[in-house]
Amino acid sequence: MQDLLLQTVLEKLPETLHTLNIEPITIGQSGSRVYRLRPKNAQAVVLKITEPQVMPEYLTAGYPHIADTEYNFYTQLAPRLGLPCPKLIEYGRLAGKASFLVLEDVTLNSYIPPEGHMWSTAEMISIVTTYAQMHGRAQRLFSQHGVPTWLNPDPRLIYSAEKTEGYLRALAQNSWTKDTASPIVLSAGLKQLLLELQNSLGNLPPTLLYNDFYPPNVALSKAGGSAVLFDYQLISSGPHHIDISNIGFLRSDKTFCQVDGEAVLAHYLHILSRQAGEVTSPLMFLSDYRHANLLAWADYLPRFVRAMHRSNAKNEHWGQWMDDMFAKCMQVWARELS
Repeated sequence: MQDLLLQTVLEKLPETLHTLNIEPITIGQSGSRVYRLRPKNAQAVVLKITEPQVMPEYLTAGYPHIADTEYNFYTQLAPRLGLPCPKLIEYGRLAGKASFLVLEDVTLNSYIPPEGHMWSTAEMISIVTTYAQMHGRAQRLFSQHGVPTWLNPDPRLIYSAEKTEGYLRALAQNSWTKDTASPIVLSAGLKQLLLELQNSLGNLPPTLLYNDFYPPNVALSKAGGSAVLFDYQLISSGPHHIDISNIGFLRSDKTFCQVDGEAVLAHYLHILSRQAGEVTSPLMFLSDYRHANLLAWADYLPRFVRAMHRSNAKNEHWGQWMDDMFAKCMQVWARELS
């Protein structure tokens, strides 16, 4: 039996999208539900219903425009950037802050990897081709017309050495995170590293950041060529290095053990130089990447603290995903301080 919200959305769709079959795709922590609709006389489409009001506050506090960001991307940025992405078919607002999108079903000609997918070098090259197109074209667009005000904020504008130290101390004082966070807080080099981070990256131009690399968010073309990204709720502005950090092929994660990271980075920078009109060598990129990677993880710290307080208030653990992300974050800080 369909729930009331889904039924409300289906009633708002035009007759051409009236469906004979509804397949749930994902229902997760993001506050969004995704379905595949199979209309009687048309190709399958994807329906995404988003309810910001049910999203966990610890995840959404840093995304003030999350209710409208994806719609704004499809209507304002995608046409100007010429990126491979799903076609927007329908959009509508619902009670409260809820909304829905109907999108082209990119799985007709593409393959979507499962969680935990072991990436190949060829797949990564397909993915970073799309990232390079997005980063280079958006960098040019933003330099000419400014950064859209509805984009989630550049982490460089939010970062504060003092606040970041406070987040780390809060985690070091909490009973079930202190063993991991305390060595970082007690490190003699922490204050210097925090100040160094505050004074870095200011010379890098802002571009569009996807911020949500995750295997089920990527469609790999069966015919080869650029990958298609979808789920644009978390996009922001910032230096393109942060997105490369978010993908993770330069880290030692097991899912990238078959990837030639140097070859993928060289390909990304080659395409980026053609799109942005300026050349960046791997050496130049990596000199800024260290700080960008650390800044990306610093941006997670307030989320961990909010999730920690919520878990303590509810007397429940914050979940395996947060556990894994916290461990990765602390590993980065520990490595930089070693």
